[in-house]
Amino acid sequence: MRDFVKGILVLLLLLGVHLEAQNNFPKVKMQKGEKKFKDLKTYRLKDFHLTEEVAYMDIVMYGVTKKLKLMKEGKFHYIMKMGSIPANKNSAKSFIWLSKALLKPNYFWKETHPLVEDHTFTSLRYLKKSTNRFNAIETLQELKDLLGNIDTVAELHLWLYASERNGYEAYSYKKIGKLYRVRFRTAPSTLGCYYEERFQYYNSHGDRVKNKKLKSFTIKNCSEIMI
Repeated sequence: MRDFVKGILVLLLLLGVHLEAQNNFPKVKMQKGEKKFKDLKTYRLKDFHLTEEVAYMDIVMYGVTKKLKLMKEGKFHYIMKMGSIPANKNSAKSFIWLSKALLKPNYFWKETHPLVEDHTFTSLRYLKKSTNRFNAIETLQELKDLLGNIDTVAELHLWLYASERNGYEAYSYKKIGKLYRVRFRTAPSTLGCYYEERFQYYNSHGDRVKNKKLKSFTIKNCSEIMI
């Protein structure tokens, strides 16, 4: 019980730091021709040129215990959802099955929370028209194979969301020749007082070919808490 109370107090302190940093979070000054990424939820299947014919695709986050089991009363939070599922398809049952199948120690799309010793898993599943069966992405290479050449902003955004999970967010982009120049910034949800912006350049295969740091500093009137 004492450890539980301690954990709650620590979380409240971290929330205070987060809110303090949010109030002073820097505004991005974009350059000419630069465009801000839309919310992932706003994309539709027509925004993607996939290598498979897909009737439905989504991205979902869900909680997993430290023993890699689905949380009993866990909720599935949709990050992206597009297309339609046939009425005779048991979506809920197939999703639970796919979610459990991904619960592996080396799964690429997970975040570990040391304080509470659990995980957040993110999964992408899609319904192939040819087989009318759900499939789930298990590796970055499988996602790259599904996307093919990255030639739309939606594909670029999805690829960055899956491959650049490092405390930074892809904020905006600009097409320069054959490359996409992407502005990354410290994610507002990150707990801490350090802020950074940088440009990263990507080719049509999703490979990062160049990196340029723009600015970095400590956010004013923000206090770090060491745990």
